[in-house]
Amino acid sequence: TLEEAFDRTGDHAYLDESVSLLREAVDATRPDDPFLPAELSSLGQALARVFAQSGDTQPLAEAVEAHRAAVAATPNGHPARPTFVNGLASALSALSDRIDDIGLLAEAVELLRESVDACQDGHPDRTMSQYNLGLLLDTLATKTGETALLREAIAALRSVVAATAADDPA
Repeated sequence: TLEEAFDRTGDHAYLDESVSLLREAVDATRPDDPFLPAELSSLGQALARVFAQSGDTQPLAEAVEAHRAAVAATPNGHPARPTFVNGLASALSALSDRIDDIGLLAEAVELLRESVDACQDGHPDRTMSQYNLGLLLDTLATKTGETALLREAIAALRSVVAATAADDPA
């Protein structure tokens, strides 16, 4: 893929082309198309990579909007929704850190709480959501000094450890 070509060569033209093609795909997709949320999520991921390479906040803000649209287009209970929520939470957290907006971090935490609650035990994204929730709760607790958030972070991360098999390479 174009992003793999970027990874191998470091040539930003590949990443720029990837974003351009993903924008075209999103623009050409009907709003009721079941593949639209995945396309929006992919666009958000590509834009977040542009930010990671350039440090420019604009692509990250666009990534947040693409991920928001992916989540909004995915009904509760859909098996892919936790993945899209994790993408949005990650972009919100990065943007929060970049522009020093604790409200965005709090929004990411709330989204992940909802995602964990919506995932039944055994759902493949539950552990990932709990892990990300634990990390963001810890960050939020550090910024606010709220010990209740720290306790919640510890509980979430303990749940991840308990849910992870002893022979899991992760």
